[in-house]
Amino acid sequence: MDEKKLIKCSVCNGMISKRAKTCPHCGEPKPNELEWYVYVIVYGGIIIFFGGCAWFLGQLIEWVRDILDF
Repeated sequence: MDEKKLIKCSVCNGMISKRAKTCPHCGEPKPNELEWYVYVIVYGGIIIFFGGCAWFLGQLIEWVRDILDF
């Protein structure tokens, strides 16, 4: 089997196919896939972070305008 198609199992470190649904060595289900909630947490955090940055920048611009009387 081609080495590029093999990855390590996150549980037992055995070499398995990228398409494997379970690890043949330890039986871990879906050893190559992150759970859906990991994606939700990561992307949700990114959205909240950049939304907060945009809000803060808007507040900062208003504060500077008030100080300079624009």
